[in-house]
Amino acid sequence: MRAEQEKGLPGLPDGIKVSRNGHVFATGPGGVHILAPDGRALGLIGTGKSVANCALDAAGRRLFLTSSDMLAVVPVRPV
Repeated sequence: MRAEQEKGLPGLPDGIKVSRNGHVFATGPGGVHILAPDGRALGLIGTGKSVANCALDAAGRRLFLTSSDMLAVVPVRPV
């Protein structure tokens, strides 16, 4: 997340969720960072704004993102 913060992307580390298979979804600069169970960075769900929190649905197929003025739903592909 340090590289995104140095680029000036909005947001700070805040919410974190772990899927059943161990993938980590962590809000931070630029949106939601996705990490493999071994800690490797897999990607970023870019939002263009600060994301305060995230939550997975009971089946682990949708990720909900919240900010001060947004609620978004992102499909999650099972691995």
